[in-house]
Amino acid sequence: MQYPVSYPVSYLVSCPANDPKNRQPSQRVLVIDDSADNREILKLLLDSNGFSTDCAPNGEEALSFMKGSLDLPALILLDANMPVMDGYQFRIEQDKDQRLKDIPVVVMSGDHDPNMEERMNHPHSFLSKPFNMQNVVGHVSAFFGA
Repeated sequence: MQYPVSYPVSYLVSCPANDPKNRQPSQRVLVIDDSADNREILKLLLDSNGFSTDCAPNGEEALSFMKGSLDLPALILLDANMPVMDGYQFRIEQDKDQRLKDIPVVVMSGDHDPNMEERMNHPHSFLSKPFNMQNVVGHVSAFFGA
């Protein structure tokens, strides 16, 4: 059974200039997570802070989306454990594609696997689940130099 998740607006909106027309294409983020709630929360959070956010429920759909897109994301937030294609396999496939292999990846996981960095082909960084909303925004903002 899924329960609705709600957060106070103050958690989700911390940027005073949230106008979508001010978003830069270079600040495009792709969220890959099998949890619809996580995708929805992260999209709302990132969009409300000036980022342009796309979502995919697994690695296979994310690869298909990116291969068919002219505008690639500048950053990928990747869940480690998903059905269909997990984050580990996604990283292997990403590395095989010349167009995709240099896109930085932030792995999101609640696992404490000491070998995750190596198994994930040395991602840019990690975010722990459950999410701290300020940490997510800070992490993504820091990546873009904001």
